[in-house]
Amino acid sequence: ESKTTHHDFLSEVNADFSLNKRGWGVSHQYIELGLYANQVKRVLANFSKHQIKWLLFEDFKKNTPRSLKEICSFLNVDDNFEFDLSEKANTAGVPRNREVNKLLVDSGLVHKLKAIANPKQKAWVKSILLKQGAAIPKIKDSERDRIKEYYEKDVYVLSQLLEFDFNTTWNIG
Repeated sequence: ESKTTHHDFLSEVNADFSLNKRGWGVSHQYIELGLYANQVKRVLANFSKHQIKWLLFEDFKKNTPRSLKEICSFLNVDDNFEFDLSEKANTAGVPRNREVNKLLVDSGLVHKLKAIANPKQKAWVKSILLKQGAAIPKIKDSERDRIKEYYEKDVYVLSQLLEFDFNTTWNIG
């Protein structure tokens, strides 16, 4: 489902920032949800380091079976469990018709359908509403550079907290 109204990322971010009401279920929080330092500080304030397993999404995506094995091992669960990784969840898509998509999302119909439909029905509706095989729009280099500026301080603090060089990993700064 898509609630975006602009065709470029920075315009969408700026529109989200300008909303009077912001937060979960009210705005996208495109930028805020990527600010990890304060979230990590809260976790570290409540748990000891040996109780926490940190994973980079990039590593998880690159080698999901290995990451799942690490998680199981961390949790003292049988790490030989065979996870079913045949189906991808929460995949992005491009609406066939932006206006119809907006109407369905704004009316709440998409949310209601998700609540009552089984996986097969959801896949069928998705196949009707989304372009099959359509390329997901890519962020422009100029937009990426602007976003990097916003995250630079947070990534520095995060690197200090977790003693890991996120600046290099994420190519920031």
